[in-house]
Amino acid sequence: MLVGLTGASTALLAGCVAIPAASLGPAFPALLAYQIFFGLSATVRAISMTTTQ
Repeated sequence: MLVGLTGASTALLAGCVAIPAASLGPAFPALLAYQIFFGLSATVRAISMTTTQ
């Protein structure tokens, strides 16, 4: 599968599989909390818009 790739390309390809740095710091929980908040608020808005028609 990696036949014909140079050493730099193989190292770059292997680096893409590693754990992203953002998931190790405070950015990941902040993004997760934002997504949960956004999803809940969108659900509440959708329910309120359908019940107030």
